Amino acid sequence: MTNPPIDAIREEIITSTYVYLGADGNLLKDDAENCKSLAVRNPILTNTDLLKIKYMDVEGFQVAVIPIIYYRNMSLEEAIDDLCLKADRAVRDGANILILSDRELDEFHKPIPSLLAVSALQQHLVRTKSACHCRLFWRVPSLERYTTALRCWAMEPAQSIPIWPCESIRQLIDDDLLDKDYYAAANDYTNGLLHGIVKIASKMGISTIQSYMGSQIFEAVGIGQEVIQKYFTNTISRIGGLNLQDIEADVERRFPQSLLTRWDWPLRLFWTAMAVIRPAAVRKNICTIRRPFTCCNAQCAIIAMNSSKPIRT
Repeated sequence: MTNPPIDAIREEIITSTYVYLGADGNLLKDDAENCKSLAVRNPILTNTDLLKIKYMDVEGFQVAVIPIIYYRNMSLEEAIDDLCLKADRAVRDGANILILSDRELDEFHKPIPSLLAVSALQQHLVRTKSACHCRLFWRVPSLERYTTALRCWAMEPAQSIPIWPCESIRQLIDDDLLDKDYYAAANDYTNGLLHGIVKIASKMGISTIQSYMGSQIFEAVGIGQEVIQKYFTNTISRIGGLNLQDIEADVERRFPQSLLTRWDWPLRLFWTAMAVIRPAAVRKNICTIRRPFTCCNAQCAIIAMNSSKPIRT
């Protein structure tokens, strides 16, 4: 970290976006096993990057997938406890890379909020002294804003995999709305998010993404102390608010049964609009708000200036 803030563009030589996966090992012991880690330049991964890590056959790395969904008749607290239990079992079996995924979401399940799942699992791993033995991945459905990744990274050093943006890019290419290779477009998307994240971190004097992860440098607003103490331990919260039942009710409201499988439509609408606006901006086909309107030839009443109200009134 530096103080004061840095210029992420002109001082790019001192910024770093690399993160390292795998167990940390014993820092007090000089051993070659402590150096066995996987370096990742961009912590925002595409589906292709995730498949490479998930199915890699390298000694010293073992991957486990943990779903962050739960049955509709379960409570959110029971779902979080079950999530922590599955993580303990995976770490005990030798896994050092955990993937939190809601890919199997259907009409019979509800998702655990990503920030709550990541923070609750991290706090549980810290209490059980297992946080140094594994690293987390979390598959976030919508990551059109880099602040979503910043919030989760501040709670736990977890890499993120945006699901719907990558699928939306593929759909735009299939619909001929985006004239670009899929892998190049996905890389441009993740690189754009990463540059936005580096820009925000540099304003706080943070030059490396790895030093930001798990820092808990923000303040929670509108969350009750019971939830803070159990799932967001050591996070500053001067104002109380939602308890776990309120969060569960919000999950039920946001993901009703009829929309569980199609809750990505706002992101698809956003990308569709951008695919139309961007070519117009490149061609400098600038339009004003008056241009789509046409004048009507009908006889209209003329309003005299002296009959209108002055601005002051």
